[in-house]
Amino acid sequence: MRCAKCRHKIRGATWYCPNCGAPVDDLNVADSVHPTIWSRPWVRLLSAALAMFALAGVVALVVGLLRARSADVRRAAAPTATPPPPYSTDAGPVETLVAASQLRPSRYPDGAVDAPPEVATFAAQQSGSPAAAMPLPATSGPTEASPTEASAPPAEPPSVPTRATPRSREGAPVWTVPRTSGTLQMDGWLDDWPTAPLPIDTVVFGQGSWTGADDLSASARLAWDEQMLYVGVEVIDDTFSQTSTGGNLHLGDGIELQLDGQLAADFDDGTFNADDWQIGISPGDLEGRPPEVYAWRPIAGPVAGVRLGARATEQGYVLEAALPWAAFDINPRAIDTIGASLNISDNDSPEPAQQTMIASSPRRTWGDPRTLGTWALGR
Repeated sequence: MRCAKCRHKIRGATWYCPNCGAPVDDLNVADSVHPTIWSRPWVRLLSAALAMFALAGVVALVVGLLRARSADVRRAAAPTATPPPPYSTDAGPVETLVAASQLRPSRYPDGAVDAPPEVATFAAQQSGSPAAAMPLPATSGPTEASPTEASAPPAEPPSVPTRATPRSREGAPVWTVPRTSGTLQMDGWLDDWPTAPLPIDTVVFGQGSWTGADDLSASARLAWDEQMLYVGVEVIDDTFSQTSTGGNLHLGDGIELQLDGQLAADFDDGTFNADDWQIGISPGDLEGRPPEVYAWRPIAGPVAGVRLGARATEQGYVLEAALPWAAFDINPRAIDTIGASLNISDNDSPEPAQQTMIASSPRRTWGDPRTLGTWALGR
């Protein structure tokens, strides 16, 4: 502000000019004298905002520390988790003859199976007492059953009732699978089996290539314990031919085993899912190439812990397989039944082919699990 009379610059609040004494009109409030940066409104707003952000950061840090402390207290108070015991606490671990390899999706034609290869035992044909089994590596693949040995059949054990009357489908057989108290030897000899043979003679594929029971027929023995499902098959086959391996095992003499691990849950489901297995087991060439197992469904690849034994006979061959329940994610303690069909493929040609198949389930259809039979686990 300047004096109107002498143009003197007036500082502060006054009614008269300090230079000439002239009155100063309308000057009853002092001008701003030397204003600072903190007096600016925008500076005060910015300072308030920064203070709020800092306060929010401090609150978030304190809350995070409190939550971490609470979680540590809960973990310290929680009981220590222990892994569940195996199906059997007194049977020992399942013997893994070959470690499972990377599984891979795959699809195959009728007769194909989904299972992984394992080490197998192989015994050459001999007359007299059973030969000692020699462990050899095997890959997965289908197998065939051979006719019963000329020796007297074992006595049929007393029937063991299941927990409940098994549910069955129309036209599909119900087989009782006895429980065994001892480990069966997979050496191609069936004299240690405590079960009676069950016939397999229904042609479900290649009827025109089948000439009768001498061309292809079989009998099967079944058993189980808490670690393994045991399958022993005797096949009558007038011409043995198995030159295929791996995913092509169905193009030769061998066995195909279909399993539905959750029969009660998907009893009326006509499509295959993750619990439906299609497994091929091959006797090898019965001369030097060992037996093998291969799974096509639900995924293709090796199965850990499988034990196999095969032996040639005068009428065909014998094939035995011990299949670990754990490989198929089946707990035999939790179920009474499984869906199953035991199928035998035949090839009378020197070239790879699938000419005929017989099955334990007369209605067996490759693409429909509802056509499988029922296997009841005896207790």
